[in-house]
Amino acid sequence: MAKEVYVVIGEGGVHQTLIGEAGPRDQPEYGFQVFLQAEDLEQAVAVAAEYLEQEGWQGIDWQKGGAVAESIIDEELEEAYERALAGDVAAIIYASSGTEED
Repeated sequence: MAKEVYVVIGEGGVHQTLIGEAGPRDQPEYGFQVFLQAEDLEQAVAVAAEYLEQEGWQGIDWQKGGAVAESIIDEELEEAYERALAGDVAAIIYASSGTEED
């Protein structure tokens, strides 16, 4: 079966550089988009999770994802899509937010 390009989207997680320095409530929540080639979405999520763990991220909650059509790629995402077509995993931290509790 031919591989397609998928984007899997997740949020949350703690980077290894932050572990032990602050409680989860004091850390920002991050969002991820990971573009990669896979045979189906389940495999894509597994590969993305492994990739981000290698990069030092833990506890990511995967929200959604799906096959990516070239027609929906805009300029900002084009490089990640091209890297995925070339067989490289491209992870983008696309948002960060968080609030500090008193």
